[in-house]
Amino acid sequence: MSNVYYLTSQTVQYQHYPSSKLNMPGYNESLMESLGLLYDHSLNYHVSVKLIQKLAQYLKLDTFIDTEVQTTMESHIKNLKRLSIAGSLLLVDLDFAGDDVPTKVSLSSGNHSPGDSDASRQLSEPIGDAGKCIVLAEVQGLSTVVGIDFRKGGGVSFLNVRHDNNISVAEYILLSNLLRSTLGKFPVNLQYLANLDSLSPPDGDLVVYVDNMALFLSSIHATEIKADPGNWQVEEGWTSRVGKVALNDIEEGRLGVVLLFWKENRFLDRKRSPENLATGVIHKAILSIKESSLPSIDYVKEASSGVWRLLSLLAAFKNYKFVFDGDLHLHNGQSVTGLTSKNWALVLDISRPVFLPKSLLDFLGLTDYKVAKDAPYSDTFSRLSEDGLLEYELDAQDIKVSFVTEEIYQLVAIESFRIDSLIQLSKLLPIIRNWLVLTTLIRNVSRTSGAVLCDSRMEYSEANRKLKDSLKLPRDVTDEELVGLTTMSDVADYLGAPMLGGGADLSSFVKQDSRDDLMREESVKSEIAPAIASKGLKFVVKDIMYDSPDTDILVTVHGKTDSVEFSIELEVANGEIREQRTLKDVDMDAQNEVAKHYSQALALSEDPLLAFEVLT
Repeated sequence: MSNVYYLTSQTVQYQHYPSSKLNMPGYNESLMESLGLLYDHSLNYHVSVKLIQKLAQYLKLDTFIDTEVQTTMESHIKNLKRLSIAGSLLLVDLDFAGDDVPTKVSLSSGNHSPGDSDASRQLSEPIGDAGKCIVLAEVQGLSTVVGIDFRKGGGVSFLNVRHDNNISVAEYILLSNLLRSTLGKFPVNLQYLANLDSLSPPDGDLVVYVDNMALFLSSIHATEIKADPGNWQVEEGWTSRVGKVALNDIEEGRLGVVLLFWKENRFLDRKRSPENLATGVIHKAILSIKESSLPSIDYVKEASSGVWRLLSLLAAFKNYKFVFDGDLHLHNGQSVTGLTSKNWALVLDISRPVFLPKSLLDFLGLTDYKVAKDAPYSDTFSRLSEDGLLEYELDAQDIKVSFVTEEIYQLVAIESFRIDSLIQLSKLLPIIRNWLVLTTLIRNVSRTSGAVLCDSRMEYSEANRKLKDSLKLPRDVTDEELVGLTTMSDVADYLGAPMLGGGADLSSFVKQDSRDDLMREESVKSEIAPAIASKGLKFVVKDIMYDSPDTDILVTVHGKTDSVEFSIELEVANGEIREQRTLKDVDMDAQNEVAKHYSQALALSEDPLLAFEVLT
C-alpha cells in the first residue's frame, strides 16, 4: 500500500491506494496534476511545520524535524522545533516555536560562501557595479566586442547577498514569508529553490549558473549605460534592452534573479519632491529555471555567440558581442546541459500580468506561456478583444473617451513565458513595455472618478436596427445575414461595381458611381479628422509595426475641446509615446500646437484625461 496526501487549509489528509494503481501512467499524471494545483493553492494555507514539510516532500526534497534544538539565542523559547529541508545542493533550516510561529531561517549551499556582509542593502538588491566583470571593449569589424570575466563578480549570489542583522536577503525574505498569517510567497520561493536543486546535474550547479547569467545581463546593462551616458531611463532599467538586474526582491517577497524593466508614472515620480511618495508601479520579472520537455540550452554560452543590438546616443542602434573564455560561467566548468542533465528551460515570470495580442505572440514564435487567472481588468480587456471598442462617459465633466482597435485583437493576460534565448529578452521587453503603456492609458481612464464604461453591445444592436430600417429589411434578418449583405457590398465596392437593383439603368449607375466617389472623398476627409460629436478623446490603435525594431504600436488620437479639434498620430516604441506626425487638415497651425501640447502631456503622464486638462 502507498500513501497519498491531500493538502487542506488546516491539515494534511491521507488516503491509501494500492501500489499497483499508483504505477498506472495515466493515473500518476492525473494525481501529480491535482497535487500541483493544490500546491499552487497552498499560498492561502496557514503556516504550520507539518504543512511545510508536506510541501517540501511534494517537491521531492528530504525533510527532518528536530524537537531537541539547542541554541544560545533561543534557549528561552519552549517547544522549539527545527524543520530541515535538504536537496543535493541546498539546505534550509526553519526554526519554529511550537507548530506555527517561525523564529529563524537559515539557508546554505555547498558551493556558496556566506558572502560579503558589506554588500549593499537596497529594496531589490542590485548587483552593484554592473560593469565590474567587463575586462575588454573594442571595435572589431561591424561590432563592438565586450569581454566578460565572471571571476570578477566575487562569487555574488542571490543566496548570499547580505541583509541587516547578519542574515542574507534570501533568509530575510523566507522568514518574512512565514511571519504572515498564510504561506503567501513561501511555496513559490521553495519551488524556485527546489527546481535549481533538482534540475542540476550531479556535478553541475544551476544556482551558480543563474548567478553568472545575472552577471552577464548586468554587463549588457552597464554597456548600455556607457553608450548613452546621462540617460536616467536606461540607468534605472526602464528603457534598457534587458532591464536592470537585481538579486532578490524584498518588496515582492521573491527570491532569485530579478529584472526591473518598467515603471508607470516614472516622469511624474522623478519630478516629485523627496517627501512625496512615488506612485508609479514597478514592473519586474524573475528568471526561473523550470522543468521542460525540450532539450536544455546553455543560454549564456549561446548569448555570447549572438549579436546584440543596443541603443546608443541619438537613438542609434549598434551591434555588440559579449564574449568570455571557455566555461567560466559554469561551476568548475561542469555543464548543466549535458547527457546527465534533466531537461530544463528558462522562464520569464512577470510580476504583474500583461495583456498581449495572440497574433503578436504567434509572430514572435512564443507558444509556451502561462495565462493569468482572474487578472485585474480582465473583463475590460475581454470586451476590447470582442468588440474592438471601449467607450467611457464622464457625466460630471461632459466628456467621452473611447478606445478603438481597427483590427480585432485577442488579448491574452500573460504571466510567464518560456524563453528561447537571452537575446530574445532584448526584443520581448520593449514589446511588453509598449502594451503596458496602452493598457495603462485605458486603466487610468477607467479608474477616474465618475468614469462609466458604456455598453457597446447595445449600441451595436441599435446600429444594426437602424441599418435594417434604412434598407427596408424585415426585422427577422439576423445579424449574421446583415454582415453577409455588408460583405457583399464591400466586395462590390472593391471590384468597382456598385450593387444595382434589377430595374436600374445606365444613368442611375453613373449617378450611383458619382455618389460613391463623393462618399469616398468624405471617407478620406473623415479619416484625416473624424468628427467627434462631443467634447472628448478617441484613441484608435491603427497598426502593429512588425517591421520596426521595437514592434511599435501606431495610435491615432482625435480630440475635441470647447474651442478646437485636433488629430495626431503617435507611436509607442519601447514604452515611450512619441509624436509621429500631425494629420493634415485646415487650421493647421492651431491644431498642430494643441496636438503637440497634448502628445507631450500624454507622454509625461500616461493619463489621457490628465493630459486633456492641459488643453482645457
